[in-house]
Amino acid sequence: YLLSLLEVRTVVVAVNKIDLVEYSQEEFSHIAHGIGSYLKEFGITPAAVIPVSAMRGDNIAVRSSAMPWSVTSPPMSFSGSDRRKARPMSVAIGASVM
Repeated sequence: YLLSLLEVRTVVVAVNKIDLVEYSQEEFSHIAHGIGSYLKEFGITPAAVIPVSAMRGDNIAVRSSAMPWSVTSPPMSFSGSDRRKARPMSVAIGASVM
């Protein structure tokens, strides 16, 4: 809701704790679909939904061998300085949903 008030229309979403579902592609797909549907209600499109395990460092800065099925780049690759120059209003926003 807050993102829509700020007129954010595109986001990159990192789904953390993927290790707790044993790096399951099926579980991730289910979660990613739910996130996409929820964001769509507010007119927000995910540019990418990325599975990560921050505690283990999986898929944070480089692709993880624990998730060979993941086709997206790690979240840190979306925070490059050239992106900030092209879009000066880009900011990283973190949220935890339980």
